[in-house]
Amino acid sequence: MGLSSVYERMEGLIKSDRLPHALLITGEKGVGKRTLALHLAMALLCREGLYPCFGCVSCKKAAGFNHPDIIYARGNEKTSKIGVDEIRRIRRDCFRIPQESRKKVFIIEEAKNLTTEAQNAFLKILEEPPLDTVFILTCSKKEALLDTVISRVTEINVPFVREEIKIKALKILSDGSSDEEISLASGVFSTVGRSLDVLKSGAARENFKKSLQAAELIKNKDRYRLLCLFSQYNSAKEKESLKELMDLTLSVCLYCCKNDKGITASHMEKINRAFFRSLVLLENNVSPLAAGAFAAELCCL
Repeated sequence: MGLSSVYERMEGLIKSDRLPHALLITGEKGVGKRTLALHLAMALLCREGLYPCFGCVSCKKAAGFNHPDIIYARGNEKTSKIGVDEIRRIRRDCFRIPQESRKKVFIIEEAKNLTTEAQNAFLKILEEPPLDTVFILTCSKKEALLDTVISRVTEINVPFVREEIKIKALKILSDGSSDEEISLASGVFSTVGRSLDVLKSGAARENFKKSLQAAELIKNKDRYRLLCLFSQYNSAKEKESLKELMDLTLSVCLYCCKNDKGITASHMEKINRAFFRSLVLLENNVSPLAAGAFAAELCCL
């Protein structure tokens, strides 16, 4: 996946027994932070060697997300916020001995969702951590963290994957996608994870197909057919689906503009204004039908 330098650094830290007690894995959404965090946890607890062997009992439990010594903090299901109560639970748990392994690993996913109160509570653990505990934080927006937290963790940045490696990975991971779809998804989205989201079956894939159709209609300035496409989302409960379609369509149009695929820079400015204003309308509870009509009209001027 093009992450060899990251894994080499990880190996060196473990081999030299210099692994910090707290790691912050940063990078864009979908670039592989969650996978790296899991692999690092597996490597620390693997019973067979340095790298996760994926075959021992420990690795199998970790891969199935049911290892008792790998504890996740993902936050509130509705708001995604990780509050102080969650950190207090971690503080209690980290001082208990591991159940099956020599270490305990706490993975805090998207640490940008930690509230300020939770971050301050977490500082107390970082200042005096138990010897047998490792904290792994993933974060796509490091600036959301307090400087005092950042100063007490070791950052590992996950780089973007090269285009040819990304396409190769998508061909392996995506099921039933054409080469054209893979090439478009890879070009439109910067990460493997985001590209894979829209290539999988389900609502995300259908929306991606519609966004490609919408971009083609915008290229041809076919206002009527674009209006028909957007008008499929005509009730308040479909507002989020329309917003997602507009976001995807804007990304596809930007890709077309950057790669000289039928959308000029001046047309792109109109498209940007149209979608921005339509999204503002949706946020202000204007009906999806009216917001879609507004976007179709402005995009095709």
